[in-house]
Amino acid sequence: VGWVVIAQYKDGYSFPTSISDAIKVDANANRLPIIVNNRRITLLGTSDYSVFNASGAKVDAHSSLTPGIYIVKSGKMSQKVIVK
Repeated sequence: VGWVVIAQYKDGYSFPTSISDAIKVDANANRLPIIVNNRRITLLGTSDYSVFNASGAKVDAHSSLTPGIYIVKSGKMSQKVIVK
C-alpha cells in the first residue's frame, strides 16, 4: 500500500497514513471510512458500495449529489451521511 494524505489530525497537523491504517481505525469504531468531497461520496478502500437517498432510491455516488441525507451500504454495514 502506498502512502496518501487524508484528513486525520494529531496535534493540529495532518500526517501521511496508509488507506489500510485508516480502514482499521474506522473499523474499530464500527464506522465506514467515508469521505464527502464536492458533494460526492467515496468509501475508502473499496469500490463495492451503494448509495441511496432518503427515499431509498439508489443514486450515483460519483455524481454531484443534491444536499440531503444519504445511506451508504457496503456488505452488511450501512451508515447515514449528510451531504451539505
